[in-house]
Amino acid sequence: MADEENPPSLYNRIAIAGGAFSPSAPISRVTLFAGRHQQIMRSIDAVYRRGQHGIIFGERGVGKTSMANLIADFISRSDKIDAPPRFLTPRVNCTASSDYDSIWREVFGRIPYFENSGQTGLAIGNFASKLSDTKLDPGAVQNLLEAISSQRDLIVVIDEFDRLRDSKSRRLMADTLKTLSDHSIDATIFLVGVADTVDQLIAEHQSVARSMMQIQMQRMENDEIKEIVQKGLDRFNSQSEDFQLHATDEAVGWITTLARGLPHYAHLLAQKACYAAIQAEESEISLGHVMQGVSSAHDEIHQSTLSSYGAAIYSAHKNATLSDTLVACALADTDSLGFFAPRDVQKPLSRIRKKEALQIASFSNHLEEFCESKRGTVLEKRGDKNRIRYRFTDSLMAPFVIMRALAEGKIDPNVLNPTT
Repeated sequence: MADEENPPSLYNRIAIAGGAFSPSAPISRVTLFAGRHQQIMRSIDAVYRRGQHGIIFGERGVGKTSMANLIADFISRSDKIDAPPRFLTPRVNCTASSDYDSIWREVFGRIPYFENSGQTGLAIGNFASKLSDTKLDPGAVQNLLEAISSQRDLIVVIDEFDRLRDSKSRRLMADTLKTLSDHSIDATIFLVGVADTVDQLIAEHQSVARSMMQIQMQRMENDEIKEIVQKGLDRFNSQSEDFQLHATDEAVGWITTLARGLPHYAHLLAQKACYAAIQAEESEISLGHVMQGVSSAHDEIHQSTLSSYGAAIYSAHKNATLSDTLVACALADTDSLGFFAPRDVQKPLSRIRKKEALQIASFSNHLEEFCESKRGTVLEKRGDKNRIRYRFTDSLMAPFVIMRALAEGKIDPNVLNPTT
């Protein structure tokens, strides 16, 4: 009976929609990538300026890893089917236990060593096997990168660099970038990490900043979020022969508003809205499908986010208003780095509580509490006493807060006033 209710064509459509968007992992296909024209141009510039390297930075969830994953793919490849990729692109992730030696050994372990110098034959190992047990230093890394890059174009991506806590390793990495630049080694290194400024990632060696192309990943513009949705729909329609999808302007506007400039949520909400429309056998994705997607997406939130949210709004009092304030923070207008001022919370909180001209003093204590560990430290604050600004510690929290409030009926959808 289940098979009759859910025919193979339904499963096939769901599978196609699943592949048309990528909410759970960084994007690895150019066909799914949207926007970021300026960042792409700067990345390509870093690759083709000899002695230049790149540093991709921004808050969590803005697509830094996806950007780094596709740098080589943005540059044309050979037309020959059997030709090897133009670039060797080893990518490694730093961890809290990483150090300079372990990072570079992993990099060299991801670079194949070929039997002949043309490097079109059979790979017989990797370059890590050619290393001695002696700890690597900038000189050794420079020599090996020079030898490899003389044979093949090389782009090395070192992701989550902000997790590298060992100060000596950070200094050695800065020294490496400087010596590679000074000696004009034909290999490009991209550091990727969570930071608001370049100095937060490479403060150990200020002079290296001159050899680094600074590529800041800010929250996406509305048009870029809409491009994500449309590219996903185009991909679905190109693979689905018997069923085509399109979305109303209203539906796309809501997805754009709910995503809050974060590509992760744009992919997630668009994918869930597609699922809802497919299951209803309706080719037009409407606001109703988006709202069904909101409920479905809410159920997939990580436990760490749920725990922080619970700590933020917990109160023993029945009339507690912490939840309202947190939703208002999520709805507040922000700058390109996600920061908002207390006055930015006034308007959405007034709409939520259906009161006019709420005073900042009536909720300012909540903002301060949200910055404390007892409230899960859901907010961080910057600035002096007269110019304090706040931001969600986890950028993915704000869209979740809004989706939860909608799913639970705690706020009227009209509070969002989405841009279409």
